[in-house]
Amino acid sequence: MLTIKNILATTDLTEEGLPSLRHGWTLATRFGAELHMFYADVLHGPLHGEMDPARTEAEVAARMDELARRIAAGDGDAARVTVRRIVERSVYPAPAVLEYAASHDVDVIVTGTHARRGISRLVLGSVAEEIVRHAGCAVLTVPTSEEERSGRIDVTSLLVPFDFSMHSRNALANAKELAAAFGARIDMLHVVEERLHPAFYGIAVQSVYDVEPEIESKAVDHMRAAYDSAVGPDGPVSFEARPGSAAREIVDFAGDVGSSMIIMGTHGLTGLDHFLLGSTTERVLRRASTPVFALKHAGRSLMGGRPDSEGTTPSEHGLSSPESSASAP
Repeated sequence: MLTIKNILATTDLTEEGLPSLRHGWTLATRFGAELHMFYADVLHGPLHGEMDPARTEAEVAARMDELARRIAAGDGDAARVTVRRIVERSVYPAPAVLEYAASHDVDVIVTGTHARRGISRLVLGSVAEEIVRHAGCAVLTVPTSEEERSGRIDVTSLLVPFDFSMHSRNALANAKELAAAFGARIDMLHVVEERLHPAFYGIAVQSVYDVEPEIESKAVDHMRAAYDSAVGPDGPVSFEARPGSAAREIVDFAGDVGSSMIIMGTHGLTGLDHFLLGSTTERVLRRASTPVFALKHAGRSLMGGRPDSEGTTPSEHGLSSPESSASAP
């Protein structure tokens, strides 16, 4: 069973930030968690979109009260959720969020992502990416372009990119628990990345399909077996394997089937390795119009020490698949 007691949802007090607050509220009502509505009063850079003109403390407090009322409006379970309004001053938002989360036993951070396009989306970092990369807990990123809604978010389907690793099996276990909590369907996806080799290598095989023509059907069979052996309650599930680039196929698949959430893992790479390699999770984060639940390798466990099918607990080897949750980037 998932244990979620403290959820931090960031806000910049604008309308753009409402989707992330609503997702944080939805998780809090479902798991009976305390919601920390977090505003970073920073010198440089907003959490979402453009920074509004400077506000007084009274204006900030009034705006946070208004947002809290709006996300709770029409929700019959509103009384179950305790909302803490947090204002922290910092030079930059990401460190403020990370420091607060680490010192207040936060289980999940919910934050918005910029709807960037073009070359800036591929090259420039963002506050959300920094939080995903460095947080010691799970992070749910929510596109700021998500449609404004009232009340709780309907979570009807969860996309789990799957690469058959120990960590992706743990991600699946988390997804099974989330699916049971929301009454949602799980869609498991394995992406087969074809790697073509230059002719001068003298290698006749140019595709994994040359070695194993039935790789997609075999991947589906193995995903069925992985689902059956994973801890957690069973429910509606589908399986698909397809060729292509992992991040692109994950994003496209989520759009095709209308996924409510993508659940995958990240190593949290830093420094030159991160600059050169990136990660499938962050590529998905930059492109997705679907919320992405990033479960941290060796991070804070949501599973309460529950053992997996191999006899170890999630906290012993991380919650999720490595950075390549579908196949290696």
